[in-house]
Amino acid sequence: MAPLLKNLIVVGFLSTVMFFATRPMLTGVVTAARLQSWAIIWLAVASIVFLVPNFWLMLIALAATVIVSRRAEPNSAVLFCLIITAAPMIGRDIPGFFGINRFLAPSPHMLFAVLLLLPVYMMKRSGTRLKYADIAVYFYFALTTLLTLRDSSVTNMLRTGTLFFFSVLLPYYAMSRVPKSVDDFQHIILAFVFPLFGLAALGMVELLLNWHLYSAVPRFWGIDGRMGQKLYRDGLLRSYGPAFGPIVFGYIFMVGASLLLSIRATHFRGYHRYILLGILGAGLVSTVSRGPMAGLAVAFLVYLMFSEAKFRTFGRLALIGLFFFIPLTFTSVGQGLISYLPFVGEVDAGNTTYRVRLFENSMTVIARNPLLGSVNYLETPEMLELIQGQGIIDLVTSYIQVALEYGFVGLFLFVSVFLSVLRGLRRCIKALPAEEVELKQLGIGLFATLCGILVTIATVSSLSFIPLLYWSLAGLGGGYIRMVEKRLQEIAPAKEEWVPAYASG
Repeated sequence: MAPLLKNLIVVGFLSTVMFFATRPMLTGVVTAARLQSWAIIWLAVASIVFLVPNFWLMLIALAATVIVSRRAEPNSAVLFCLIITAAPMIGRDIPGFFGINRFLAPSPHMLFAVLLLLPVYMMKRSGTRLKYADIAVYFYFALTTLLTLRDSSVTNMLRTGTLFFFSVLLPYYAMSRVPKSVDDFQHIILAFVFPLFGLAALGMVELLLNWHLYSAVPRFWGIDGRMGQKLYRDGLLRSYGPAFGPIVFGYIFMVGASLLLSIRATHFRGYHRYILLGILGAGLVSTVSRGPMAGLAVAFLVYLMFSEAKFRTFGRLALIGLFFFIPLTFTSVGQGLISYLPFVGEVDAGNTTYRVRLFENSMTVIARNPLLGSVNYLETPEMLELIQGQGIIDLVTSYIQVALEYGFVGLFLFVSVFLSVLRGLRRCIKALPAEEVELKQLGIGLFATLCGILVTIATVSSLSFIPLLYWSLAGLGGGYIRMVEKRLQEIAPAKEEWVPAYASG
């Protein structure tokens, strides 16, 4: 208990300092009073994680906190996005009953979904028309649930279906239906980003002091684990905060930094937005994770492509590269940076080799069951060759993971969700008149964020926070498209008929 109390003091202190430091920079988007309420709620949830030793009592305490917090923050989607980074996304099996073992392994995030997102789903309107992405999500959910029957019981199918319902359908559905205005979207986005400033400071402390602040929490709850292990890259401890994985932690910062671009610059004073982006960038750097860094770079480039002065901006970037980065490569600092690059760098070169072998072996396995995948793909000789020193096979890419387990049919449905949303976002952005600056900015930021996510998940399997965030962002994109379609119908001349940017099914 004493070490955890010390860790909580550090987490609380760092978060509080960053909350107070960044609050004045964010009052153009959300009132200072609301930001203060958010800080108190997040700290309350984080404190329960560190102070309540029994996992089930901890869930009860979290439930009570969420219920009380609804008075201060009535928007369920905002509250959900605010608190998801306050607790590790790990669960514990419910004890068996009536001969059924391991029916469900609830986690704090499943509890948050039940309390905050399930009511939204239960109150859904029957008149809401389904979109292509909605249909793809439902088919993907049905396929992944039914395919568990290939080599397991009906109980396991129900278990898988329940887990997928809370981790896929609820986040997607709620985020696509709750926000109705630009303010709603901005508040949801900022509720997710706001706690990340404190987590960025936490990440830098973990990196510099060689100290994982959340590592003892699973043992505190009686959950085993290879969780809590220290991971290094070139002698640097890779921070992971409550994510229990450096690349997952980096992914969270990548999403936060990309989403910050969706809020119009005029809501920030002076260079405040650049300072905030710098803080999130420092958090990303503390994870020493190349995949999320590449994802963030792609998100920024996509964002710039929508800029009216994109050619001038790219020209400036080219000049910076010519006169700064190229000479830097001839210095020891530049050589050190190059050593971290995949394929050409020497740091963790075996990681790149492993990914190449994984792709080659996975293609062989997928070719045997190309349509619906295989339930025992991890037991094939090709995959057993990839067992690492920890005794696991790290799939390191979400697309291969989906194709191996659910075949190309599952992969098609999975990718269709995001491509459909991206297509709708692009058409909405182009259809909006020039005076709808704020709506355009929001859409461009969501488009760029989804592009960054699609790049990042090519470097990591779907675990922990990763699917929760990409399903939520897909839903948020769908909600934006619905809002824009309605707005375009309002502003279009009566003689012209608006063709929906997000085709109905």
